[in-house]
Amino acid sequence: MPQTMTSHERVTAALGFNRPDYVPLYDQYWGRFLNAWRREHGLPPRTDVPLDDIVYEAEDIQSYYGIDLYKVIPVEDPWPRGKTLLATRDGFLIERDGWGRVVQRKATSPYGHALEVALAEKTDLDRLRFEPVLDDIRYTRMLDEVRTIRALRRRPYLFFKIGGPFLRSSFLRGDAQWYVDIADDPPFCRALVDRLTDHLIGVAIEAVRRSGVSADATSIWIFDDVASNHGPLISPRTYEDIFLPAVRRMVTAFKAAGIARVGYHSDGDVRPLLDGLIDAGISILNPVEPRAHMDVALLRERYGNRLAYVGGLCNSHILPFSDDATVRRHVERVLAVAREGGVVVGSHSISGDITQARYRLFISILEAHGRPPVGSFT
Repeated sequence: MPQTMTSHERVTAALGFNRPDYVPLYDQYWGRFLNAWRREHGLPPRTDVPLDDIVYEAEDIQSYYGIDLYKVIPVEDPWPRGKTLLATRDGFLIERDGWGRVVQRKATSPYGHALEVALAEKTDLDRLRFEPVLDDIRYTRMLDEVRTIRALRRRPYLFFKIGGPFLRSSFLRGDAQWYVDIADDPPFCRALVDRLTDHLIGVAIEAVRRSGVSADATSIWIFDDVASNHGPLISPRTYEDIFLPAVRRMVTAFKAAGIARVGYHSDGDVRPLLDGLIDAGISILNPVEPRAHMDVALLRERYGNRLAYVGGLCNSHILPFSDDATVRRHVERVLAVAREGGVVVGSHSISGDITQARYRLFISILEAHGRPPVGSFT
């Protein structure tokens, strides 16, 4: 089928269960993969990006492969003006982050170990005061990115990322203590979740407003990793009691602000939570990881047009380590589901474990199903 749609139109069609001109693509690239790609194309490596995580500013590689969706990220941290580097020690950075934590991390990765948290005592909850939702610092960099993306000829689909109540609450309490709280003190957990949910709703809605993107032409995705490969990290009953009401409140607020669709991102096997999430108004699921028993074909069979999917490919076993024939079967199985709409194909993120040759094979399979050749996108 000839290319007849912009990326925005293509993604909108797929998310609305209509047939696009070809199946849209959403991938993100780690620093190591990005630099390998740059070397292959005679470009100098980037030294200003995390090697061991996704690079969110990689317009060259995203345009080359014609990525159809772009993530827009406001600064949701409660205290963005409190970020500061405290020390360097044995190759690690010690810093205070926007969540009030003192974190030790490697310079090549944004992830680290929390040495202190902002809400060490439950009694401090009532004294928590977040920096204002309307503070310009939350949106300045985001607006620069939006202007760059909207100038692209292929008109990518923009969606807005905001954190969710489960994971973000753990940033304030610390991982281990948050699990203890969930087991021992649900009323305290609900109070903290409610306070944080109000803040996250405000940031997300303000981000869309300031962006100039029409609310009815975009979506907000709630990012809330709540599962491992073996199932939810807490019982479904506990999730429904403490966290699902907050998700429902977020969806209700976003739709009241005119947002067309609300997505939910969680790694792992979230199947036991899906009925509740759909009932709360979630209509997009990402990243749908096969290693976590999340099978796009089976999910589509169960939920029909109630839930669209962004992802569905295996970036941990099949793409990096399987033979070419297995990769081809895997990708074509997902494409068969996606062809009539309801799926944006992708593999969550492309790390340095995936070779340039293997990724080219993946792209060649998409091209055999109608996607234009690489290098033709801007």
